[in-house]
Amino acid sequence: MQLDECMRLLFQHPELVMQLLRMLTDAPWVDALDITTLCPVRTTFHTEGLDGRHGDLAWKINFKDSNESVYLLVLAEPQSTPEPFMSLRILTYHCLLWQQLIRQDDLKEGELPMAKAIVLYTGKRPWTYAHDLRRCFRVPHVSEEVLASLWQGHPQTVPVFVDCSRLKLLDADAVPDLLHRILAVHAASGIDAALETARVLLLPWLADPEFLEIKRTVGIWLSAFFRPRRGKMPTLIEAQKMRFEEVRAMLAKNMNYWEEDLERVGREHEAKGEARGEARGLRLAVKMALEARFPEGARFWSDFLEPCEIAAWESILQMVIKVDNIDQLGSLKNLRYARVTAGRRQI
Repeated sequence: MQLDECMRLLFQHPELVMQLLRMLTDAPWVDALDITTLCPVRTTFHTEGLDGRHGDLAWKINFKDSNESVYLLVLAEPQSTPEPFMSLRILTYHCLLWQQLIRQDDLKEGELPMAKAIVLYTGKRPWTYAHDLRRCFRVPHVSEEVLASLWQGHPQTVPVFVDCSRLKLLDADAVPDLLHRILAVHAASGIDAALETARVLLLPWLADPEFLEIKRTVGIWLSAFFRPRRGKMPTLIEAQKMRFEEVRAMLAKNMNYWEEDLERVGREHEAKGEARGEARGLRLAVKMALEARFPEGARFWSDFLEPCEIAAWESILQMVIKVDNIDQLGSLKNLRYARVTAGRRQI
C-alpha cells in the first residue's frame, strides 16, 4: 500500500473533488460549473508506462446555464521530485479518455467533449517545470513565419496546476474543509508536526460515526502516510476490503509506532546531552587541577582539547591528583585517544 495510490483513492470521492474545485477561485471556467452534477466516469488507461494508473477516475460535470458538460481528470502527484514532462503525460491521459469514449460510443453528435486536467502536486520540492506542453519543446532558431507554421498542428495542453506547498492551507477565521485538513497533514514539516496536525484536525472527525465510507478512505491514506519503517502493510486491495474499525485500528497502531519512536529518539538525545555535560564538567576539573597543582600545568592543557570519553577524563583527573610532579604526566598524551570498553558511554 503506497502513499501515491492512497492519495489517488481519496479523489474517488466527489466531496473531495468538489472541495478541490472550490480552491480554484481564479479560474473562470470553474465558476461556470454546477458542481452538484459531478458524475464519476471509470477509466481504464492501458498503455506503456501507465500500468500503475489503471482505475483512475475521470469526472463528468455540467455547466450551470446549459446542457453541455466537460470532463475532469484529477491527478494527485505526491512524488518527491517534480516530473519535467508532466504536460506530456496529461496529453496522454486526454487521448486515452477520448479513445475510451469513442470505443464506448459515448460521444454527443459525434464530437469529442472538452476535457480539463487538474494536477494536485503534494511534493516537498517547488515545481519548476513548464505546465504548458509547448514550453517543453526545443524551439529552432528560424523566422517567426516559419515557427508559426511549425506550431500549426502541434498539440497543446495546459492543466490546472495546484502546488500544495504554496497554498494557504488553513484560514484562522474559518473551519477548514476535509481537503485542507488532509493537505495540512501532508505539508507538515516533520513526522512530529504531522502527528500533531492529524490529532487536531482529523482524528476527532474520524471518531464521528457518520460518513464512514470516506472516513475509511481517509483512514487508509493516513495509515499509509504514517507507515512504520518495519513491518508488513496490507496491499491497497486488501485495505479497501477492511472494515472501518479495522482501518482505525491499523491507523492507531501506525501512529503509536511513530509516537514511541519519537519518544525513544528524545530519550537518546537527552542521554547524550547529559553525557556531554558530564564530560565537559570533568574536562574543566582536569584543567583546574592542573593549574592549581602545577604552575606550568597550563602548557599540558593543549593536549586535552579533543573530545574524550567520560572514562578517559576520569582517568586523567585521577592521575593529575595523584602524581607528585608534572613530569609524570607525559603519559596523559596517550589518553586523548582512549576508548572505553563495551557498555561505557561515548561522547
